[in-house]
Amino acid sequence: MSTSPTPEQNDAALQTDDIAALRSEAANRRRALRVAEAERDALRARVDASDAREVERLLADRLEVPADAWLDPEFTLDAMRTRDGQIDLDLAEQAVAQLEGRHPHWVKKAEPEPPRPAHPDVHQGARQSAPEPPSFASALKGQR
Repeated sequence: MSTSPTPEQNDAALQTDDIAALRSEAANRRRALRVAEAERDALRARVDASDAREVERLLADRLEVPADAWLDPEFTLDAMRTRDGQIDLDLAEQAVAQLEGRHPHWVKKAEPEPPRPAHPDVHQGARQSAPEPPSFASALKGQR
């Protein structure tokens, strides 16, 4: 009897090697996918942070504390984005108007004008020099 493998055994060995190679390739692709997803998530977080700063800059004129806007669950960046992911100023304006309606106590109050004085200041305007007080010499000259 010969100890050489039969053709069926050769085919099984080749299939086992092919399966192992495919599994290894699939594992490598899964790892690469996880790395790419992590990079995507990190970049998305950076874009979100940049967009949030831009929206807060727009809110600075209208809210006492612009960061309070993110406390409202209905105020989201996604509601202000276009299909391509850019912040649309018109959508942002609508979202801010809705936010002001839901939270009027967050709205910045108009700065009051300083009170005007009831009467004019008597120390305003040009001043005349005070007359010189009489001196001893002028008093003696007047006696002659």
